[in-house]
Amino acid sequence: MGACTVTHETPDDEIFIQGLYDHFTAGKSGEIVKLAAPGATIKMDGSEKVPYSGNWIQGDASGRNLMDFFATIGKSWGGEKTKMICLKPLNFHTEGLTTMVDVKVRVLTGDGRVINGIEEHTWTLSEDKTKWTAHENTLACHQKAYDGSNQTELMARLCWDMFGEGLHKDIVEYTTAKEMEFKLLQDAEDLEKTKVVPYAGVFGREDMMKPFEAMAATWVFEDKKFCFKPTSFEAKDNLCSMTADICVKVKSTGKYIKFSGAKHICTTTIEDGVLVCKSWEAEIGASAAHINAYMPKKVDAMEG
Repeated sequence: MGACTVTHETPDDEIFIQGLYDHFTAGKSGEIVKLAAPGATIKMDGSEKVPYSGNWIQGDASGRNLMDFFATIGKSWGGEKTKMICLKPLNFHTEGLTTMVDVKVRVLTGDGRVINGIEEHTWTLSEDKTKWTAHENTLACHQKAYDGSNQTELMARLCWDMFGEGLHKDIVEYTTAKEMEFKLLQDAEDLEKTKVVPYAGVFGREDMMKPFEAMAATWVFEDKKFCFKPTSFEAKDNLCSMTADICVKVKSTGKYIKFSGAKHICTTTIEDGVLVCKSWEAEIGASAAHINAYMPKKVDAMEG
């Protein structure tokens, strides 16, 4: 008998909804409106501080129709200046005509705000699944962008999130200033000793991938003990001070970089309306731990 092949086709609901997100990221909000059923509604559950919160209805004549909704987003985000890093549906759960979607949202708005996180969206489709009739958004990622939260802290958290996902190119492309300065292990008592660490040094935007690539090449990310995460944030104006814990195995020596409470300092600036990192100094206080982990293990004098 021949082999039995099982295929899993993407449901029509998911294809249709994914298309709506594709239109949004492509700046084609008019296409989303065209696919709305007569009387379709958008409900944005959020504080009034978020300019596009509230209810919006297809065909409304009072300034709250669907095109008004997208125009309000465009205006509040600063139009073409906005950097849309990510608007990615992570999973779909459909019951009848209603689909709930967890969506990863990362946006740097053209008026200096940071939107970052995962929020729950709900879509309801027409019976024939060719139109959408309702959309509801928790606005979980948008609240802090408008509630007075320190945007530099939000930027620092965004960078940590992307680093944890290995999105180093996105960090460089979207979050760094033209004159970015990235310092690693520059508080060491003897900077000459830091040469054993392949990512130690001072880097600008143009060569900032070098330390990330060195980490990727020399750290054992699949190690069960692996940890490199922030533990605290304290921000004022355009400066954010953080602490972080690290436990990373070095491939060449088998030794661990292990340190708790290393300090990181990030400063930000505005470029063309968008908040970006101006500087980031990393692993302050932990230089010796990094250096020691890269030093070769001593060879027993009786060997060889």
